[in-house]
Amino acid sequence: MAGKTNQGSYLGMVAAILSFGLPISYVATLIIGLPVYRFLKNRNILTTYRLSFSGAISGAIIMLLFTASLGGIEHMVLKEVFNSLLLGFLLGGTVAFTFGHIAGITSQPSPTR
Repeated sequence: MAGKTNQGSYLGMVAAILSFGLPISYVATLIIGLPVYRFLKNRNILTTYRLSFSGAISGAIIMLLFTASLGGIEHMVLKEVFNSLLLGFLLGGTVAFTFGHIAGITSQPSPTR
């Protein structure tokens, strides 16, 4: 019986995280990710590296803003701020890299037209 309680708590926690995290990530993707993608593509400098780096920077900023909105950044110690930035950097970069890979973006800019 204890296993079911733990599993239910775990699933509830995952559901709560997804219910808050998914809308934020989709809004961030539309507000920040799509314009960055278009900017890189229009300048003919779109590569997986540039897309991943811009996603990582965006992710760090969004994670810091999200963390600050939950508990206030003024109450966080430097280590918590760093961990929040690092987590956002890794998540944003991973999402951008995965998108680039699925979209077929290469590590070299496409030839100019």
